[in-house]
Amino acid sequence: TNTGGIDVTGGVNATGVVTATSFSGSGANLTNVDAATLDSIDSASFLRSDAADTKTSGDLTFDDNIKARFGGAGDLEIYHDGSDSYIFDGGTGNLNIESNGAAIVLKKESSENLAKFITDGAVELYYNNVKKFETTSSGAIVTGVLTATSFSGSGANLTGIGTQGP
Repeated sequence: TNTGGIDVTGGVNATGVVTATSFSGSGANLTNVDAATLDSIDSASFLRSDAADTKTSGDLTFDDNIKARFGGAGDLEIYHDGSDSYIFDGGTGNLNIESNGAAIVLKKESSENLAKFITDGAVELYYNNVKKFETTSSGAIVTGVLTATSFSGSGANLTGIGTQGP
């Protein structure tokens, strides 16, 4: 037992148990250590990937091209490649985005609306932060010019069209 510390410049080769209350210095690292070995260390000191309900009080930071993978086969990936950000669903089911709030809103940063999906209400689509399309309980509203390459139907419900031909 040495309570004053051990200075080792060539490394330590030991069989059995080596116990330390602290570990520091330049190049300080542990290799070939699994989570079971780390059980006695305070959980605030590391993030265990095999523990149920793992929590952190800080951010998880991933370098570019490092993926956060979810699912048994890594079916869902979230990552940034240095230029673009990705949410990729490689599984066989749907990619579901759910909310118990008032709406799901897609924005450019925090100010410019792209689309709104309002709970029990309208779907709104925007161009340059100006609403151009909105669903209603009776149909849809288009603000601006609607251009279509063809039309099918009786036309009985078309309004605002003059008597002149197209």
